[in-house]
Amino acid sequence: MEQKSLKRNYILNLIRTFCSLSFPLITFAYASKTLSVDGIGKVDFSKSVVSYFVLFASLGISTYGIREGAKIRNDRKKFSCLVKEIFTINLITTILAYIVFFMVLF
Repeated sequence: MEQKSLKRNYILNLIRTFCSLSFPLITFAYASKTLSVDGIGKVDFSKSVVSYFVLFASLGISTYGIREGAKIRNDRKKFSCLVKEIFTINLITTILAYIVFFMVLF
């Protein structure tokens, strides 16, 4: 497996950070004009409730994946197996989070 360039990773991370900062600045002005104060409040409340369920669904899976992936990154077979396992865990916890979310919603 060939090594990735540090310079390329830095540039891509810089672009990602710029986009994640600039997109909300552009869209918030339009959304606040369209939804008004009450609408923004309702959206933010809904967003906070949903974020708890997203937090529950993730359960630190990404940290586990990074740690275990770094251990076996050169063995393609084990790495493929790890990706399948992480995907399955993520799928199960997401389904559980959706079930609980809809129960709370109704």
